[in-house]
Amino acid sequence: MPQLRGVGAAAGQRGENQEGGHSPVLREGPREGSRAPSPGGIEETAYRELTAPDAWLPYRDTEPTRRALRARGVRIGIGSDFAWDLRIHLARAGLEDLIDACVISCEAGREKPDPQLFLKACADLGARGGLDVVTGGW
Repeated sequence: MPQLRGVGAAAGQRGENQEGGHSPVLREGPREGSRAPSPGGIEETAYRELTAPDAWLPYRDTEPTRRALRARGVRIGIGSDFAWDLRIHLARAGLEDLIDACVISCEAGREKPDPQLFLKACADLGARGGLDVVTGGW
């Protein structure tokens, strides 16, 4: 795959970027000013915190890597186990325009590692097989 040479440079430094992968909400707990959840409301509080648009941040190398792939004509799809619409996080991170297909388990009725989740993403991309690649993390 000579056309993809150089794209993995940023991705190869993944370990150096781990600290930027999650927002403070996920690293440090509830946001300042959040009320302590009632004993019966902890699930609702956790769900609200996890689904907030800024609760999930991409790794620092995500955008430049996806732009480099896009410049080389590579189409990008997501097959995700999210239990809510992850598009809100993509939009908040400015990555929506870099995703050609998005299949989410809560919409597809399938979970990883069910191959149908990935096959649907490939079908939505118009992939024909042979040179399709699956990676992890966003």
